Parts: sequence; structure tokens; C-alpha cells
Amino acid sequence: MINLALLAALEVIVSGLQSDKGKVIISVWRDSPGFSRLDTAKASVSQTVSIQHGEARASFGNLSGQVAVSAFHDENADGKLATNFIGIPREGVGLSNNPGGMPNFKASLMSLPATATIKLRYFGK
Repeated sequence: MINLALLAALEVIVSGLQSDKGKVIISVWRDSPGFSRLDTAKASVSQTVSIQHGEARASFGNLSGQVAVSAFHDENADGKLATNFIGIPREGVGLSNNPGGMPNFKASLMSLPATATIKLRYFGK
């Protein structure tokens, strides 16, 4: 049997989840539009994955060059990042390279093939 993870251009491991409730949405970005708001409709490709023991994993193939990766804990399973009235995330979020502060496309870029290990941060409910 072939291990498909070995054929993937990008492996993503998301840790730091506060619970196994809901799903994790992992998105791969080739361009910056929509990245700062983590608008997954503008991502190159996204996967919604299950959480097991505080961790989520995904594999992406047919990718090359440089990409940025985002992940968020979709606790309420509505398919989008919940934010408060000024845009601060109410669900856990993380980016490739784990930069601090607001989502920054350039700081999150990584060359492929690669493994992105993303630790989610929770800013408030």
C-alpha cells in the first residue's frame, strides 16, 4: 500500500486546539487577497478536517513554489471564522511559520515541498 502522505507536496499539522468540538478548516494560499481576513473562498484550496486528541492533519498534492497556510478551529461548524464586532477572531487561528500579530501573507510564505506545523491561538470569545 502506498502512503499518500509521502506523495503530498504539503503536510499540515495543527495543534493547540482547546477541544475536539467542531472541525478545523485548513487553507492554502498562492496570493494575498482574502488572506488577512482568512476568507477561505479566496484561498487556492481548503480542506475541512476532523480533530482527534487536540490535533488536526491534512495533506495537499499538486502544489509547488511558495504558499501560505492558514487554519482555524471552526468550533460552531458554520464554515467560516467567527469574529467579534471589530474583527477579532472568536475561534482559534494559526498561520504557517507561526508569525505573531495580524495575518501577514509574506511572513507566512513557505517553499514546497514542506510540512507546516501550525499552533492555534485563541484571542477571546
